Amino acid sequence: MHSVNYSIYKQSCYWGNNVYSILRPLFIYMDILIKETKINPHQLGFSKERFWSSGEQLPIIRVIARVLADPTENDLAILNRRFGMDLILSTWEQLKERGEVAESVIPITQDILTGLKLIREDD
Repeated sequence: MHSVNYSIYKQSCYWGNNVYSILRPLFIYMDILIKETKINPHQLGFSKERFWSSGEQLPIIRVIARVLADPTENDLAILNRRFGMDLILSTWEQLKERGEVAESVIPITQDILTGLKLIREDD
């Protein structure tokens, strides 16, 4: 699976809001498809065993959320290479907004994401 970086599309379409507004439904549809796609987390090469009781096919968002809730730098780098930072960061923001990640984990994950330069330090 290839990562999709919508910010590149948005920037390239900046000159013509009409082009972006035409393509926006396509971006939303692609986002839905990616989030609903299932993968085998056992084949991604994570350094931590988080999926021992899981089946072989999980939604991408669930895999990303589980790694964000118990992160290692290596595993977040794997997710970044595989799915792109936009999907990781949107999942991270949703987890924090809904209170689905332990308060004690937030600074750890934030530090790793910052170290990987996936987010700015002032976020």
